[in-house]
Amino acid sequence: MGQPVLALLAEDQRLVRRRHRGHVHWSPGGAGCRRLVGHTVGAPAGMYVRPAGLYAHEARRWQLATPDRLVRTWVRPGVGRLMSVLECKWTGAWDGWGEPGTDDIPVYYRAQVLWQCDVLGVDEGHIAMLGPGGFRAYGPIRRDERDLTVMRDAGRRLLARVDGGDPPQVDEHTATLATLKRLHPDLVDEQTEVSTETAAGYRRARALKQAASRLCDRFEARLRAEMGPNRTAVDAAGVKVATRSVYDVTRVDTVRLKADQPEMAAAYATTSTTDRITPARSKR
Repeated sequence: MGQPVLALLAEDQRLVRRRHRGHVHWSPGGAGCRRLVGHTVGAPAGMYVRPAGLYAHEARRWQLATPDRLVRTWVRPGVGRLMSVLECKWTGAWDGWGEPGTDDIPVYYRAQVLWQCDVLGVDEGHIAMLGPGGFRAYGPIRRDERDLTVMRDAGRRLLARVDGGDPPQVDEHTATLATLKRLHPDLVDEQTEVSTETAAGYRRARALKQAASRLCDRFEARLRAEMGPNRTAVDAAGVKVATRSVYDVTRVDTVRLKADQPEMAAAYATTSTTDRITPARSKR
């Protein structure tokens, strides 16, 4: 396919361009940013890029994919052969990304592109990335039948568990916590006896989290002291340790708004539900 030509439409309002202390910051806007990246991708000669949708594999209808764009050969309007998929992403840092024009990308994006290639029946995929410094193009990411076999088998096992009513084990994934909150949206003022293992594990985890937070704060203070006003900290081998950013954040003063414009504040007020676990205070 060749490497896509990427260009930035700076006047597009889906990106907010802010200049602060000599540096330009781009604030991407979620799905709007993906549309922007897709709109600014130019295909090589003989190809064209068009929007995509939701697709299912011809033989495995449970295997779905939603690529951001499809890349097709150009014959005439509406006529062409599907060649590859294109993902349009943005990132706040290039950690985990290799050189542009290669397939050196984070493994979770690789898995996503491979899955989409499998569903659409193409041999390669590409990624257009917007990040610090502008756009980068990655790919081609080639089909890998060994990896796809592992992914398909995992998908089949998951479907079998769903069909059999076998819930997955409770783990630390954010989706697990969100699902458990949805399973029990109401609050009953009763007491539940939990297992000794869960009680001890929760207390130990909270203590470790607090200790880790204090340790992190200590070394952040040391890092700031050694960095001074500089942006980037590196170790003795020249490997990046951390970067420092300084920028202004503008917010609405809700206290003044409620005092000066109570009717307007009430008209725009929203209500959301918070569901959280509060650890008991130690008696010692």
